[in-house]
Amino acid sequence: MKRPFQKALSTTVLALALTLAIATSLSNQMNIMATHDVIIFDLAFNPQTLDIGVGDTVQWLNNDPLIYTLWFVNTSDHSTYLLSDPILPGESWAWTFNEPVMLQYYCFERLWITGFINVQYGNHDVAVTGVTLYKTVVGQGYENRIYATVENFGDYDETFDVTAYANKTLIETKVVFLPSGGSADLTFTWDTTGFVFKGVYRISVNATQVPGEVNINNNNFTNGYVKVTIPGDINGDFYVDISDGTLVGLYWMQLSPPAPANVDITGDGIIDISDGTQIGLNWLKDP
Repeated sequence: MKRPFQKALSTTVLALALTLAIATSLSNQMNIMATHDVIIFDLAFNPQTLDIGVGDTVQWLNNDPLIYTLWFVNTSDHSTYLLSDPILPGESWAWTFNEPVMLQYYCFERLWITGFINVQYGNHDVAVTGVTLYKTVVGQGYENRIYATVENFGDYDETFDVTAYANKTLIETKVVFLPSGGSADLTFTWDTTGFVFKGVYRISVNATQVPGEVNINNNNFTNGYVKVTIPGDINGDFYVDISDGTLVGLYWMQLSPPAPANVDITGDGIIDISDGTQIGLNWLKDP
């Protein structure tokens, strides 16, 4: 009669253990905190103002030839919140803020040197939300453009890198600052010089993970392929012939509506003799 009870008890204990393990794993994932650096230099804190999350750590590095002791006060009532250890030249001091609070802090030895920290609950989350291509076929040696939209879904202002790739080859990196809730449209210029003929390249744009960011599933956006081919090949068959010449003739000197981007071989915004010349120079050639 004891066996069914023992079996049920074992099953219950196993279920509780699994539940606890899953909960602990999720908790650990959600509690990845950020570290923020403040540089002390030339009698100033840089950055002077920080917006951080509960559980984040701030580290002060003293690059001045003077000792700094940091005195933190609550902005609400000016009561003392914290006094740091003396930070010697070339050394650092760090503190983890585990509760929401608004603080102003001073160099205790030189009270005119001041900074601000706002500690609040929230999350960090930047994302690439769209990628479009100017051309899907481009002649080797000519430029193409990649358009990307990035957004800040988090609760803090963020500065981060955004990089465009052709397959795994870096095209261009831009440094982006976005306030909480902000967005930006970026244009990456791709010089195809050196990329092989008959190359088909998958385009992606990646935003670097910012400190404290847990959700990185939306940091990368892949969209579309670009063929790098011989200049004058407009339809992407890796051959310059009458089909390409016909397209140039069809849109000759047309400004409104603009010709399809692929037809503008030289990328100067109009279909003219420069595009016709590329057709002629590479007539019946294939890479």
